Amino acid sequence: MITRYANINDTIEILRMDEKVIHSSSRSGYLSEMIDHHRCLVAEQNASISGFLTFDTNFFGYWFISLVIVDPAYRQKGIATALIKHLEKLCPTSKLFTSTNQSNLPMHNLCDRLGYLKTGIIENLDEGDPEIIYFKRLADVNANLIIDHLVVHRS
Repeated sequence: MITRYANINDTIEILRMDEKVIHSSSRSGYLSEMIDHHRCLVAEQNASISGFLTFDTNFFGYWFISLVIVDPAYRQKGIATALIKHLEKLCPTSKLFTSTNQSNLPMHNLCDRLGYLKTGIIENLDEGDPEIIYFKRLADVNANLIIDHLVVHRS
């Protein structure tokens, strides 16, 4: 499996997967924008996309994983884990945030396995299904990223 930034050539496959999972094309504009602004990672296997992740870079000064989608045929195979770990390596901030509905038990389990901690709750986004906020400290990961960045830009 390869994890990488999505590019314009991935757009149709990402949009089809999202529509397959949520039974709607309502996020097509959002997903196209995330791809255009390099805020989307994909997991690729055998020349096809098995999952994707979108992220925001301005959540109170930190990065935020806004969406993780895995093709149903590839679930429970480490796709979401690989995407999140890839983003953790790219993230230049000391913390990475994400959220999920209280009812989304697979995402809660994934956050727990990856060391994310519950840090808050938002009511009234989805009626009767609060949004649970998670975060993970990335200080050790980021120290190496910042050092690498400084070395490259001082040369």
